[in-house]
Amino acid sequence: MHIFAVVLLVALSRLIPHPPNFACIGALALFAGYNIRSVSGLAIPLLALLVSDILGHLFSVPGMGFYEPLTMTLVYSGFAATSLLGRALATRVSQDRMGAPWVTTSLVAASLLGSTLFFLLSNFGVYLRGDFGYTIAGLTRCYVAAIPFFGNTVMGDLFFGVVLFGSAAAVGKLYGIRTTQPDLSGRSGISD
Repeated sequence: MHIFAVVLLVALSRLIPHPPNFACIGALALFAGYNIRSVSGLAIPLLALLVSDILGHLFSVPGMGFYEPLTMTLVYSGFAATSLLGRALATRVSQDRMGAPWVTTSLVAASLLGSTLFFLLSNFGVYLRGDFGYTIAGLTRCYVAAIPFFGNTVMGDLFFGVVLFGSAAAVGKLYGIRTTQPDLSGRSGISD
């Protein structure tokens, strides 16, 4: 499947009713960063997020669309950080040539770290809007109020990570190609 079809599918999936923050953008960011060594590995999840925000804005979908620029920048930065995390993990895997159990465990850990980075960055953006006041107590209240969303983020990232990495592994096994581990030659496992 062409990577732009994946971007469109992920963007459209955000329009399907779902619990807040139970989305596949974080998993796509980790997947793209892990599998695509070019700048596309960073751009793909951000493009999917932008397309879905445009659609959300046009169709007035709650929780989607355009909002305060600084907060939005930090939300996008959270996904960019997850992509970079995927790229760093892919580099480590290709250098160490570790087996499947280590890679799987590392992907789960990277997913949890990506969820945490997104939580910290996006909610710091919410704090900077001033809704909770500009104090340490306000910052604490902001993060505490976001904890239920964090649970959904973790569950969404893990669920969609299994779908993306698992589907790529199944397709790779079916066709005899490696799609979820970096190619040691430096080429990506997925065409962009």
